[in-house]
Amino acid sequence: MSAREVWLAEAPGWAAWARQGDDGFAEFRTLLPPPGRSTLDLGCGEGRFTRALTAEGHSVTGVDVSAELIGLARDAHPGGRYAVADAEQLPFDEGAFDLVVAFNVRRDDAELTFANVHRPLAAYGAALERAGLLIEAVREPPWALVPMFLYVRAVKP
Repeated sequence: MSAREVWLAEAPGWAAWARQGDDGFAEFRTLLPPPGRSTLDLGCGEGRFTRALTAEGHSVTGVDVSAELIGLARDAHPGGRYAVADAEQLPFDEGAFDLVVAFNVRRDDAELTFANVHRPLAAYGAALERAGLLIEAVREPPWALVPMFLYVRAVKP
């Protein structure tokens, strides 16, 4: 089973989980620059982060591989811009966005299966290097015993 198939099967559980409130994206938003020309919410799910950024003045387009989640996003935010798209094959021109955000963390309050793969920090650094990005800020929000999440702000010089 591919990662895409796992994610699509989890769409209803993700939507239920995401609607429970702030799960740390308030802290994540402290890394974001002020609203600019255009923001892409990559992997927007049911659109909660897209809606939050829009309310803060960002001009946001949300994309997700799940048509079901994009439908829920459109229902919750009829005036929003959403598209069904795979992160590896985005239907936008190069440079269409001056800010791209991707946010995804886990909660224990909803039934949701995660297919985790361990990746060392060097793998994230190498991926950002290949994309021509420079790391500007890194945060590891506190968690029970060890940091569970990594927030990275990278810029294209």
